[in-house]
Amino acid sequence: MGAGQALYGPALPIYVHGFGISPATAGLLISAHWVGALAAVAGQMANIRFTARHALLLLAAGAALLAVQGLWAVMLAGAMLLGAGYGLCATIYNRRYLTEFGARGPAMVGIVNAVFGIGAIASPLLLVAFGNVPRLVFALIALLALAVLPAARPAPAGVATDRAPLRIRPELLLAALAIGCESSNIGLGPSGLVGRAVDETTAATLASAFFAAYLISRVSLYWIAPRVSAVVLLRVAVAGVCAASLAATLGAAGPSYVAAGYFTGMIFPSLFVVASTALGNSQRATSTIIAAGLVGGIVAPALLGGALADLGTARFFPAMAIYAGVVLLASFRLIRRPLQRQVPE
Repeated sequence: MGAGQALYGPALPIYVHGFGISPATAGLLISAHWVGALAAVAGQMANIRFTARHALLLLAAGAALLAVQGLWAVMLAGAMLLGAGYGLCATIYNRRYLTEFGARGPAMVGIVNAVFGIGAIASPLLLVAFGNVPRLVFALIALLALAVLPAARPAPAGVATDRAPLRIRPELLLAALAIGCESSNIGLGPSGLVGRAVDETTAATLASAFFAAYLISRVSLYWIAPRVSAVVLLRVAVAGVCAASLAATLGAAGPSYVAAGYFTGMIFPSLFVVASTALGNSQRATSTIIAAGLVGGIVAPALLGGALADLGTARFFPAMAIYAGVVLLASFRLIRRPLQRQVPE
């Protein structure tokens, strides 16, 4: 999942030259990925039953089509299939790690998302190692998905039924806002650094350091999550992003952005536990949480990016500080009482 998603960014300029298309057309590949993810998650919300094997097969099929690198329409189809596998993996594995490990569930959600971060760091490095040939990296992703397919086991008996009624809760709005904060920091942060007179090479290096801090954060949740409630972790995460963005606004842009990586890494795992505790652990509830996050992750960067096109990318960090502050206030407004754990102990 992490390797496939992170490969689009560095691969797009290569596709622009290889296919003779505009950057805007190349960007449709990313749109196709998220359309596929939303479609798959919507299917789960409609109680279509998918398993981990279905998710891995979709990942493998999508990566294989991207590895063929044939017609552009085939590339878009591959991105949609890869996105569908991504969406299913996000719902299936986050839910299973939360519910099947009992009291250690929140910690294990952090670990599985840390593994995602390893893939996100590795695939751009592999692209460079393979001579900037994206098809080779996508082929490797397809082979790895097929390699782990035999190890994918069905969910054990006794987990929440997929026919559990869907409950609309304020935590869904919080999911959209919080994941929008995370994706905006990831997607627009490097441009914000360049807007503050950081050269592109240094900005790329700082982005790598951001993801290293992001990964360390998710690994550290293995020890922190059993001791600190998910609500507190979520509030600390968005408060940290707010503080780091303010520091970047005041002048220490590079180090502050790296520090923001640590807090950004905490957002999804803690948010997922908070929302799952409120909505339950059925397939439908989990897919609804992921769908809300996907909507926020798509809409927020688009709106913020559009605003920065008029205001200038130098305004990214003050805008990010305001956004994170809004999410922090929303967490107090939307979560007014302590949440009782509903996952098995």
